[in-house]
Amino acid sequence: MNYQKAILYLSILFIYACSGASTDSTDYKAVHGWPKLPENFMLGQVAGVEVDSHDHVWVFHRAGRAFLPE
Repeated sequence: MNYQKAILYLSILFIYACSGASTDSTDYKAVHGWPKLPENFMLGQVAGVEVDSHDHVWVFHRAGRAFLPE
């Protein structure tokens, strides 16, 4: 394979990867009323979200603190 063909193939692969094309068949849907939090509880700034092997959603947040630019 010559250099120009290699660049062409790599460019096509890069464009495909950046286009968001995926073979993942996961469907997402909004769950209204989620999350159910205790009364007077508010999420702080969310720093991360993860789903475990039991489909439990974990939200890491900074409760009670605000990290604002000075």
